[in-house]
Amino acid sequence: MTKFVPRRGFLVAEKIKVWYYWTQYLKKEVIEMAELSTVFEKAVKGIDGLRSVFEINHIKCAFAEDCIVLRFPANYDPNGWYVGNFKERFLPSLGRALAELGVTQSVRVERGEHAHVDASGTPFQTSLFGEVTRDSAQKGGQERASKPRGLVSEFTFENFVVGDTNRVAHDAILDLASWPDNPRELSPLLVTGGTSSGKTHLLNAATWLALEKRHNARVVYVAANDFYHHFVDSQLSDERVKKIRFRERYHNADFLIVDDLHVLAGKDKTETEFRNIYDSIMNRGGLLLMSSVPTSEALQFRAEVSSRASGMSVEIRQPEFNLRVAIVTKKAELYGVPLSGDDFPTMIAERLGPDIRKLEGGIKLLKRYVDRYGRIISEGLLNELFGVKGVAREGLTIAEIQRAAADHLQISDKVFSLRSRSTEDVYARDLALYFCIKLLGRDPKVLERAFNRDRTWVDTAFHRAQQRIADDPHHFGKDVEVLTEILSKS
Repeated sequence: MTKFVPRRGFLVAEKIKVWYYWTQYLKKEVIEMAELSTVFEKAVKGIDGLRSVFEINHIKCAFAEDCIVLRFPANYDPNGWYVGNFKERFLPSLGRALAELGVTQSVRVERGEHAHVDASGTPFQTSLFGEVTRDSAQKGGQERASKPRGLVSEFTFENFVVGDTNRVAHDAILDLASWPDNPRELSPLLVTGGTSSGKTHLLNAATWLALEKRHNARVVYVAANDFYHHFVDSQLSDERVKKIRFRERYHNADFLIVDDLHVLAGKDKTETEFRNIYDSIMNRGGLLLMSSVPTSEALQFRAEVSSRASGMSVEIRQPEFNLRVAIVTKKAELYGVPLSGDDFPTMIAERLGPDIRKLEGGIKLLKRYVDRYGRIISEGLLNELFGVKGVAREGLTIAEIQRAAADHLQISDKVFSLRSRSTEDVYARDLALYFCIKLLGRDPKVLERAFNRDRTWVDTAFHRAQQRIADDPHHFGKDVEVLTEILSKS
């Protein structure tokens, strides 16, 4: 009997076969230990165009031991066309990709609000690809897990200071963001007001509250300038996906919030598209909230667009003094700036005026000086940062400021017109010039004559004085405080 001797090629083939089955076994073991959703995401990304299909159609996923269920929301696919197209074009490729990665579960595609999945499976996930999850919206200024682009976490109703000049607008927006039973009572709502009056804060607050009240609603917040660029990009692009994304985002919104609507005025095609979006949302019973500068200033749309944008309108007027003081106090509390007593908020509100952004910027600047340079909040520090309005007596002149600075520094007042470059003389000129500009706001030509210098020197010396306040608060800053007190009593 002839003994069978396997050939070398046969042995190699057997080894390859054993190695293949062993790697497949290892793959299954790895997948059992890893999250199935991660492997599924990898498979989807490996197929051209499939990720966009998931994003556009808001496909939700659920994973069980025996199957993976993909659900198309019924409102995005009322006729079942997208489900049929997905099964024909992508389902075979997806099945092969998952098999190559060692996934044994089958893939089932369904349409409707309630897809069937085994009780042991995971709940449906809203997104695999980093879309905004509205469940992350929370109350107050707490950090959100993920937030829509353009929103500020601190801009909530809890952090908004209400006064006589903004109460009507605040209450109307609050009611609208609470999803009223009869949307037509408040929607569409247009909020008008000057620059830095609080419109953006209220629109941000409305977005956060609307997301909090209804997690699954399609709430879209957008600045008008971003809306314009989104529209232009969708029109110029050859990719059909971008056009579909734009339409899905805006036309199908349940609540559309547009900030600075006046930016769209004069852009004919964008106005027409906004009119179509307006009609689409209102016909479905959706909500629309817009903001703009006063109508008489910039809201110059074509007639058919202007009539839509001028539904119910509320105005935010310039904040009165007491409201400005309350805003300063609230901002200081939010940023952790210790303003003891009532005098400091009053001084800041008086010197920075009604611009809310300036008030907030002033608090941020004050916080930096306290944290970075260890300064103690005092009247002198406020005078350095925000000027010394109200302390200069009537008829105060540049010559008197120069004499006061010279007396305080115990030098001759002639140094202000000399060309000497000694450290002491430069220091004295910087100090006097700082007060001339802060107290009197003189024209540069007047200062050039008073200090016997040119315009470049005036600008450089004032900048140098401001830098001295920041870098040398215990020396130059102290002299500013003392001279402020002297000039206020003179």
